[in-house]
Amino acid sequence: MRGKNRLKVWIGMVCLALQPWGVLFAAGRHTLSLNGEWQIADSRDQEAMPLTYKHTVPVPGLANQATPAFKDADQFISRENMARRITYKLVPDDWLQQYWKGKVNQDRNYFWYRTTFSAPEKQSVAMLRINKAQFGTAVWVNGQKIGEYAGCFSAGIFSIGSALSWGHDNTLVVRIGAHPAVLPDTYPTGSDFEKNIWTPGIYDDVAVSFCDNPVIESVQVAPRIASGEAVVQTRVRNYSDVRARASLNQRVQAWKGGRRVGACEPLAVVLEPGEEKVFSQTVRMSDVHLWSPEDPFLYTVETDTGGDSLTTRFGMREFRFDASTQR
Repeated sequence: MRGKNRLKVWIGMVCLALQPWGVLFAAGRHTLSLNGEWQIADSRDQEAMPLTYKHTVPVPGLANQATPAFKDADQFISRENMARRITYKLVPDDWLQQYWKGKVNQDRNYFWYRTTFSAPEKQSVAMLRINKAQFGTAVWVNGQKIGEYAGCFSAGIFSIGSALSWGHDNTLVVRIGAHPAVLPDTYPTGSDFEKNIWTPGIYDDVAVSFCDNPVIESVQVAPRIASGEAVVQTRVRNYSDVRARASLNQRVQAWKGGRRVGACEPLAVVLEPGEEKVFSQTVRMSDVHLWSPEDPFLYTVETDTGGDSLTTRFGMREFRFDASTQR
């Protein structure tokens, strides 16, 4: 909220939904963790999927943890590091022109991860979320290419429902770059000139979520301490090709112990096919327990649409910037 003399910023905890949901009303979101041991192989070509996988690797983890180990799995010289070596006359002066995207000191460009999982009976939406992987991510389900995501420090989210064999086992293949040179310069991969090891991997959680429309894309909570309230903003999307109607509900309780402290009136929402909207609701809370470093008390808000559900943690804490005092 911006006033003449000060800017207030209320900070809650933001939780991005693991996946969207469909039009039918179901019990809510079911999330299947795909963490564990995967198969892994390497290649120079970006499209020729390996026929055999002779190594295993943990997910989350890094490619240099594979068994048996890959030779030179993280050997790469970035241009920032190269410039430093040129300054100290450790490499030829023309290396920066010759290897502008970095010098690859390994005989591969990509790693391919493979695993299988069982899908439930058909639901409207299935979303794969790879929380973090580098360098770049491409996804295939049952041999069908789903899409690509070039980010290295944020989540890649893929809608995979059309490629699933519902009620049966499915094969998931994820390709990542073996080094930063496979990505365009426009995508950050890190630039520390002292960095000598560039290790790729799926280094955060992987999960598949199943649900029905409308889908909760994200939830953000903004505490209002003075009035003992929490403003909940919910981004909802209809992934179906028909109009979706739902009742959007918010319930707040203590994270530990589950004591219910507030709820708001259900909000009727209508979304056209493919439409996405943000809805704001205010929950009045009883006996508010403030968050502090000495007492980091947390609440959860349970959000549901009938077809999707999501639980978000937050603390009742407020920050504000005072323009007059610059504090």
